[in-house]
Amino acid sequence: GGILMGFPLWIELPDIGLYMDQVMTLMERIFGQMPGVSGITKSMVNNYVKAGLVRRPAGKRYDRDQLAQLIMVAVLKQALSMEEIAKVLSLLCAQSVEDGYTRFCAAFSSSQPLEEEDDAVTAAIVAASCVVRAKARIAAL
Repeated sequence: GGILMGFPLWIELPDIGLYMDQVMTLMERIFGQMPGVSGITKSMVNNYVKAGLVRRPAGKRYDRDQLAQLIMVAVLKQALSMEEIAKVLSLLCAQSVEDGYTRFCAAFSSSQPLEEEDDAVTAAIVAASCVVRAKARIAAL
């Protein structure tokens, strides 16, 4: 897998609420080793919450669901608009964020080319994956 093994499994995401500084540290750990993803700032997190892409934190603490949502948004924004991300996440996480995140990680790392019968959600994740891979390779030049 190389550079793309950067996503923690669902069970590896902290299940205790993290404060913003801890969220930033975690995101830096995840995206610091993925040269194709620009990462996340505090103001971006606040914007994603305002836009409804990430559930509002309870008492300023971010739980596993919100951390997974942040990871998915950070990656999808490499290829999609906020409006498109909102659509993709609502479909992807229709059952649960855990289910959506697990499917996201699998589709992202599969590195299969897009198939004609792939649904829009899979296509979106594959597109973001391709952009991230391309950016990482360009960064390495």
